[in-house]
Amino acid sequence: MVSELLIAIDDNYRAGAARLWPIIDGARSIILPFHVNSDPDAVGSTLGAYHLLTALGKEVTVYASDGDFPRITDFLPGSERIVRYGGGALPECDLILGLDSSDTARLGPLYSENADRFAAGPTIMIDHHVTNVHFGVAPGGIDANFIDSSAAATAEIVYLLARAWALPIDAAAATCLLAGIYGDTLGLQTTSTAPRVVRVVADLLAAGADLTALVNNFYRSRPFATIKVWGATLDRAEWCGKVVWSQITPEMLAAAGASESGSGGVINFLTGTVGAHAVVLLNRGEGEWRAGLRTLVEAVDVAAIAEQFGGGGHRKAAGCRIAGGENERDAFLREVDRLAAAQITAAGD
Repeated sequence: MVSELLIAIDDNYRAGAARLWPIIDGARSIILPFHVNSDPDAVGSTLGAYHLLTALGKEVTVYASDGDFPRITDFLPGSERIVRYGGGALPECDLILGLDSSDTARLGPLYSENADRFAAGPTIMIDHHVTNVHFGVAPGGIDANFIDSSAAATAEIVYLLARAWALPIDAAAATCLLAGIYGDTLGLQTTSTAPRVVRVVADLLAAGADLTALVNNFYRSRPFATIKVWGATLDRAEWCGKVVWSQITPEMLAAAGASESGSGGVINFLTGTVGAHAVVLLNRGEGEWRAGLRTLVEAVDVAAIAEQFGGGGHRKAAGCRIAGGENERDAFLREVDRLAAAQITAAGD
């Protein structure tokens, strides 16, 4: 019931909703891509939007941009409808609506092989990353981006926009959006857990979000292959100055019988290492390393560090890509250590 809702929609969201709604309302077929190396917020916010839009009679297709997504999100309603992108041109559609992608690189080959379609628009981008480059495009020069870097998760933004649009939110949509928020706040534990997001969570629970299923899948159960990958990753953990780092290689994944998405969460475990200025987890790709950066140190801004290497993210969680092999990896780690130490010195900590 409306009387049970705890959130008042502010003018920024009402203005953004009014700007974007004509584009969404006029679209019959919509493609929703989520980013490579996806996390629960990418999947949850996108599936939440999927449920909201299909309830309006839209034809909606969800794409995993790199053909994969975390196994811990398999329980989410609608996950069976996710299309694993395998290359080539996207189907014709009236609108591409991207969620939780800060730049075009985050959409990987799905973007690079369809760059002209994205550039032609209409393309809407909704995100909470402070490093978002605003690559949404709409006719008439309309700003087709809605970025709120104060939001704890993109799923929080989707909920608030849905409220501004007066869309009904059923249990399926609520569960997906709650998953996105829980994923990015580590179960309401991060510094981004502001009063507003707690009220959003309460609203989603009132709408029927399945908290028990979410907690069981995110925090209480793991596939055996994931346990094996975690064990191998933790065993390889090392120090580089005051940076704790480890890596995951294709050989490690093959030995455990896991996909790359099966390693999700181990970086958060490493982040709690006492004495670490920052934590880096490197996933080996073809000719490159995909680096995730985390920190619990107040003075350290890993988004600023990641930006030095063409990446981005949030102050406490960010990522980037490093071309090359072990020499380039080691040089990168030394630079992360230097930059984190410089930030701490500048802050006087």
